[in-house]
Amino acid sequence: AETPRRLALGMGTALLGASLFGFVVPLARFSYEFDSDPMTAALVRLALGASAATLMMFILRRRFAMPRAGIPAALGVMIFSVSTALCYLTAVVYIPVSLAVLIFYTYPLMVAAYTAIVQRSPLGLMRGVAFIAAFAGLAVAFGPSFDGLDWRGVALASAAAASLASLFLFSAAALRHVGVVPITFYANVGSFSVMVAIVFAFGGPALPTAGAGWGGLVGSGLCYAVGIFLHFGAIKVIGAARTAMFFNLEPIIAMTVAAFLLGESLTVVQYAGGALVIGALVMTSLADRRPTADP
Repeated sequence: AETPRRLALGMGTALLGASLFGFVVPLARFSYEFDSDPMTAALVRLALGASAATLMMFILRRRFAMPRAGIPAALGVMIFSVSTALCYLTAVVYIPVSLAVLIFYTYPLMVAAYTAIVQRSPLGLMRGVAFIAAFAGLAVAFGPSFDGLDWRGVALASAAAASLASLFLFSAAALRHVGVVPITFYANVGSFSVMVAIVFAFGGPALPTAGAGWGGLVGSGLCYAVGIFLHFGAIKVIGAARTAMFFNLEPIIAMTVAAFLLGESLTVVQYAGGALVIGALVMTSLADRRPTADP
């Protein structure tokens, strides 16, 4: 039964999880100022995520064996976990964290578009309006032209969004064969193994040259690892739809952290564009809470 105390616990868990995820990319970007790089940040993030997932498997006594039918989907989860981390953490080398976050958070709309077009599930009025608002927001955030923007950062942030959207779709397929905790384990452990090979193929990790850089690098990974626990904990207590609603606060937190930690600043018009994007995400979450109106 949902009691006020249980509801408050779930809401607090979701808010804390969203806050931690909001720190991941700005902290990683901060470590680059001390000679680290995106591949190292991705490696540390996946190492700590794999450690957290492994611990969760032992605590909850889950089976490590993967059913044969779920292997293709699990491989897709692993591949897109790596590409999401690499593309997202590299995008901020070329464009401000704030803009990378805005582009990245179009991934829920990509999932909705795939569902509507490929799976022939109608978007509904709210999701349709959300699409228009999101892309209008990005247009406002970028301004009337792309002058001054590095296309590599825009492309990488877009690729990260597409990768995470694909990750969601492969995860849905994998979850037909295994539970949430095992697929989290497979994604992190498998991705970490691939990331180790990639990092050493390019000369090994780029370790920070100062304590502050280590703080940013390890802090980014810890926020990711703990955030995963809180994310699934919130889903357990208040459900996926409510959790998604609170996690829409993550881009706001990331933009705020980037402003304070990295000295980034956006114009009032760009903040307005960001508000449109975030508002669109909130609309999609509200639509997901109305299963009879918007299937």
